[in-house]
Amino acid sequence: MNGSRGQARFVATSWVVILVMSCGLLACSSGADGDGSGSAISGPGGDSSVGPDGGDNPIDPGEVPGPGDPTDPTDPTDPTDPTDPTDPTDPTDPDSDGDGYLAEWGDCDDEDPNTYPGAEEVPDGKDNDCDGEVDEDIDPESLTDDDGDGFYADDGDGQLDPWEDCDDGDSEVNFDAEEVADGKDNDCDGLVDENTSAGPTDADGDGYPADWGDCDDDDADTHPNAEEVADGKDNDCDGLVDEGTINYDDDGDGLSEADGDCDDTTAGISPERDEVCTSEGLLPVDEDCDGEVDEGCDEAGSLEKPSGSCGCASSSPFTPASFLFVFLPLLLIRRRVGETS
Repeated sequence: MNGSRGQARFVATSWVVILVMSCGLLACSSGADGDGSGSAISGPGGDSSVGPDGGDNPIDPGEVPGPGDPTDPTDPTDPTDPTDPTDPTDPTDPDSDGDGYLAEWGDCDDEDPNTYPGAEEVPDGKDNDCDGEVDEDIDPESLTDDDGDGFYADDGDGQLDPWEDCDDGDSEVNFDAEEVADGKDNDCDGLVDENTSAGPTDADGDGYPADWGDCDDDDADTHPNAEEVADGKDNDCDGLVDEGTINYDDDGDGLSEADGDCDDTTAGISPERDEVCTSEGLLPVDEDCDGEVDEGCDEAGSLEKPSGSCGCASSSPFTPASFLFVFLPLLLIRRRVGETS
């Protein structure tokens, strides 16, 4: 009788063990996503197989740029590509004047940006449109040169063109004239008697006396309209120092590019910021400028929980091998109980 009860208890216990281990085997050993890999990772777009821009890599959503992509350095139509022969910002570009036309493409004066095929012809004594004719289709009666210096009267459009005269009643006043100490703006640059004995003193010889806005008349590199460079000076006398250079803190976060700010247009990115884990659907950002993104965070996306009624983790210890190690001894015990009953 006791043997029968023991045998019954053993059978019940065995079934419980078998059911629990079977749950682990069925729900966990095949992988959380049902593909046998043990885990599934969703990309930023929420799809474990397709990136947010149609790519097939959910961890790195970037695609290999194709033709016409402005971020592709090999794209021949990319204006930011330094190897593009038509890029006027390229210092090696044979288009010397940056007007978009090379000499071999018909630019008859590649030192003048106003002279190229198709340019507007103006009364300046040049072949602006490179058609072999000078000042064609210009109505001479529409032009006035009262002082006979070769420069025409201002047409009154509010802008003094290079062929116009700022004083068409004085032959000593035009764009080609030399500035002399006579109380006139001889060269039509808006300044009177600059760099002459009658004009204000220009100590550094940069063409701008202190009276005309030179904020440092002992430094020839500092004057209005000078190029701002990263030298700790206000070169262009606009009240700002090193603006537009790597020394200037463009985003106001206290650090410039020279200080290691990897994105000086965004105040939330600098070496002094903490890394922020990227939210789903967004591209990772290197907030602390250490060359890594989301370090210390989970991988881009999230680990999915395994489907199944048992609720076990994808790293379940139940494997076919462990099942055999437990189940076979149970069978042996069951056989011995049967023999002793």
